[in-house]
Amino acid sequence: MVFNETNMKLTESDIIEVEKSIRVGFPDEFKSHYLEFNGGYPERRYYKWDNDEGFTRINSFLAMKYDQFGTLENGYKNLSLLEAVVPIGIIQFAMDDFGNSFCISAREKDYGYIYYYDNDKYDTQDKEACLIFLCKRFNDFLNCLVDTN
Repeated sequence: MVFNETNMKLTESDIIEVEKSIRVGFPDEFKSHYLEFNGGYPERRYYKWDNDEGFTRINSFLAMKYDQFGTLENGYKNLSLLEAVVPIGIIQFAMDDFGNSFCISAREKDYGYIYYYDNDKYDTQDKEACLIFLCKRFNDFLNCLVDTN
């Protein structure tokens, strides 16, 4: 897989620091990906939906650290911990063109699962309502990325 316009390379210490800062543990394949690519956008940047609903274009993956415009760490602190918009333990790692996001779970009940966070389905009473399950592993998610050209 090829990613363009990535941020400064991460070390294992950087990832441990982020995990401690937001009090989560990332799955190993997620950490491996971020050690290779800190943010940026994939050349295969369209997520292919299982149910033949077409494609969703990924605008970019969030950097874990070292990005002046925002990081996965800051997004989680703001949206989950401060504003309580996204459920605790759900971490946004990529955005589509409409401000919806792709997320990974660090919760015990669905650890490592990948979700699509649909802003249009946000419900203040049921924060889970905006989550659409995609797959059980990060690498499975990456394997669903295609180039539509």
